Formats: sequence, structure tokens, C-alpha cells
Amino acid sequence: MLQPKLDLALKDAVGRVKRICADSQGRSQYFPYGGSGYKASVTHYFESSTEVAGGAVQPGSEEDLAKIVEAIAATHVKFAVKCGGHSTNPGFSSTTGIQIYLSRLNHIDIDKANKLVRVGSGCLFEELYQALDSLDLNIVGGSGLAGVGVAGWMLGGGYSAKTSRFGLGVDNLEAMRIVLPDGTRKVASKTENKDLFFAVKGGGNNYGIVTEFTLKAHDQPEGSYYDQTLTYRNAQCFDQVKEAIYKINQKQDDRANIEAAFRHYSQPSTDTPLVTLTVHCVYDGTLPHPSPFAELESIPQDDNGPPAPGSHNAGSFLLADLRRSCDNGTYDILSGVAASVFANPATISDIPETERPRVPMAGIGQFPRGRWGNVMVDEFTPGIVNEIEKQASEVAKGLGQNGGTRITMGLWPFTRSMFDNATDSAFPHEKGKPNCPIILYFTWEGEQNDKHWIDTMKTTLDSLRAKVLEERPESKDLPHMINTALAEATTVEDLYRDNLQKLKGLRKEYDPNGVMDRTGGFRIPAGVR
Repeated sequence: MLQPKLDLALKDAVGRVKRICADSQGRSQYFPYGGSGYKASVTHYFESSTEVAGGAVQPGSEEDLAKIVEAIAATHVKFAVKCGGHSTNPGFSSTTGIQIYLSRLNHIDIDKANKLVRVGSGCLFEELYQALDSLDLNIVGGSGLAGVGVAGWMLGGGYSAKTSRFGLGVDNLEAMRIVLPDGTRKVASKTENKDLFFAVKGGGNNYGIVTEFTLKAHDQPEGSYYDQTLTYRNAQCFDQVKEAIYKINQKQDDRANIEAAFRHYSQPSTDTPLVTLTVHCVYDGTLPHPSPFAELESIPQDDNGPPAPGSHNAGSFLLADLRRSCDNGTYDILSGVAASVFANPATISDIPETERPRVPMAGIGQFPRGRWGNVMVDEFTPGIVNEIEKQASEVAKGLGQNGGTRITMGLWPFTRSMFDNATDSAFPHEKGKPNCPIILYFTWEGEQNDKHWIDTMKTTLDSLRAKVLEERPESKDLPHMINTALAEATTVEDLYRDNLQKLKGLRKEYDPNGVMDRTGGFRIPAGVR
């Protein structure tokens, strides 16, 4: 019985947004269902986190975004904000209401003398790294591949290949511009609106929509960043590789970053998965001799030879490898859709949510269904690494069933000094308390298989967490990495720990009408200030 009212509210909101765009002289644009602008706005990297929005808008200025937020607040409709579209949690940056796509807020202004970068929240890391590369500068950032957005990564705290040296992304944030839920535009920094600055540094989208970040830049002369990925296909050498990883991490070189992952791919012609152990090695500086990765490099990879060193913009291979995996041939990355789906595209807001098609298009580079998940540990032990390998093998036995296509379980060991540069932030982290992720990534095909694989991931996370607490009981209350947390297994208490009460009070202050409760994400409830 409530559906007609919701439809009327959505129509009202769409009408208001259209008028704002019409008055913007082309800066901002509204896109009805079915067109290429709509598809670009709503499509996510995973089919499972793409929803059919009632309409999409690309604001071209902070002023227009503020008006759009006011319109949404006045009409009480659902909405979502997207930058890169890499969230695997459905509804976090997708919606059946109004989709806001920030791609037009993609300005980059670099102050080389003061080593500061002002970047619009619609930027992807590819374009930011490219702009910095010619200036011999770099930032503490995320993956430079696969279309990862600056905003979502930063609002989640921001783990980086540079974290052992410089901390998280939020520790390198100088200021931001933000549109509050009532449409007010604010600057937040260390000296201005300091409470808001604290809240948004890892606080996700609970306090409004960030339009611009001002970031510290760091010197990165040409040739001073070494990057290669080693792929081992012979399981008989895995113990040797694990031992080498452990030894490298024990040296506590804050310039030497390693990410490793056990990967199992389904193979259509056999029930036996293809198994690899991949190690991504980054040295943040001129590579010394002998190389800190020499022991790893001496182990035969059984492939076509070692990859060439990368450029400045290398980031997390766990994300970057998503693009490479399409060449593996384990599944079709495009999701076919009948042409009849696009019949009468301008009237999608008239169709009840339950009757809309689940996936409106096949996006180039779009993958099937999948989820991230994580377990946190203060320090990796050989026993924990062995458990990661064991759990990956156990889960992989089910590949080929229930539509399973790939199982990845990775470890990201940082140095114990990783938070020596920690700043006061919503995401709890402090000097002397390292917090390293074990990252799970499962993909499958078919919506009917969602429950099986999500339940499997939850069970696997529980098993890994039990092993972590057995070996490193100090890890009991570590906050989960926000960007790769599984929604079905993670609460806001898991993310914010002792900061949660303060964050609740700030929600009440900056969003008294609960506007942000109508969008997705890990919702911090409003409390009494």
C-alpha cells in the first residue's frame, strides 16, 4: 500500500533534480533510465552491487550538488553516491532511488611548491597518478588500476602500499570540502570544523557528501618506485614462498611492501581448480642491492618470466588483478540482457521497485557476483598464514558448484610502525597498535547462489578469526578495514570501536533529520550529543 506514495515522492524528486540541471547551463545533467549516461552512472564493477535506480544525475559543481541534496532531503527518497563503483556490498553506492554519480567533480590542482593536491571526489586514481607522475610526486593512495575511486577509498580510511611509511590515506589528508545533508557547504580541516574533519576521516558517507580532498604529496623521483608481481603456479614451492614473505616482513623495512594471495580459479574442463600464489612486491624508493625481495625472486615462478617493474601508480594488486582475471577464461565477464528491458526507458520511476529488472545492462569490465571480507591481525605468524592457505583450499573444493568462479584469500603484512604517523580519525588507529588485513574475495555467477557464497564467506571469516585469536590474542578488538568489510558479517561497532559514541553524537549534530539514513553504507546511528 505504501508503494504509490514512494513512487510519487520519487517523481517529485526527479522533477526537482531535472530543474536544477536545466538551470545549470549544462554543468549538471539528469539521465533517465536506459541511456549511456544512466548506464555509466549506475553500473558497478560487480553485477551483484548494481541496482536499477529511478534516475541518475551527474552534478557538475558543488553548488548544484548542494541543491540536489536539498531536493532529495525535501522529498524523502532513497539515494546513493558513486565514484568508482567498487563496493561489493549491494546498496552501499547503488540505489533504487536517485543515483548521484560524481564523475564530473574530477578537477585536480597540484601545488608542487607546497606539495599539496586538491582533487575532486569524482576522480579515479588512474587520472590522479597520471597527473602526479610527470611532477615526480606521489600520494598515499589506493589502486591505480581497475577504476578505483579516490572518495570511497579515502572515506574508508585508506590502506596503501605506502602505509608502513606514511600511515593511512586519512593521515595524509589536510582538508576537505563537504556538502552536509541539509545542503550547507562546509570546509573541514585541522583548524576549521575540526569535529567534522575527524568524523569524515574514515566515517564513510554518514555526514554528507565530500566534494574535494586536499592531500599531502610526497617526493617520488622517476625510478624511485619498484613494483613487480611474482606468480607461483607450483604448489610444491608455496612453503618456500611463505617462509620468504615472513622473513621479509620480520626485517621491518617500511619501504618494502608485500601483498600475497592464494588464488583458486574454477576450470570448466575439470573439477580441479587452478591454484596460484601471487606476491606483489613494492619498494617505495630506489631499490637497494641486494634486493629486499631477492629470496622471493630466486624461487622459480613457472611462468613466462618475471614481470617488468611498474610505474609510480601501482596500488593493491587485490583490486588490480580483477581486470587481469578476465583473461583467465574462467567465466564470461559480460551479463547479457534482453533488449526488451529498455522498452519505454523514461518511465522507470513509474515501475515499482519489485518489478524492475535486477540488472539493467552489461557494463564493459563488469564482473559477475562477488563480495569482499576481512579479518584483522596485529602481526602475521606462520600459523596464521598456513591457516589462510588451508581455508582457501577448503573453500575452493566447492568451486564449479553453486556457480563459484574464484576464491582469493590474501594477506597484507605491514610494519609495526605503520601507525607512527596516525592522526585523530573516525577509523581508530594509533601508534604502537598495528592492524593488518586478511582479505577475502569470492566471485560466482547467479543471484540464486548469493546466499551460499555469502554464508561460506561468513563461516570462513569465523574460522580465520579463531586462528588469529589463538595465535595473536592482542588482535581481539582491532577495527575491521572498512573498504573490504562484508556487510552481512560486520557491525559499526566492529569498525569504530571506542570512537562510536562520539561519532553517534556528531551524526545527531550534522544530520539531525537523518537524511543520510536513506543512503547505503555502514550506518552510524544518531546519538545524543
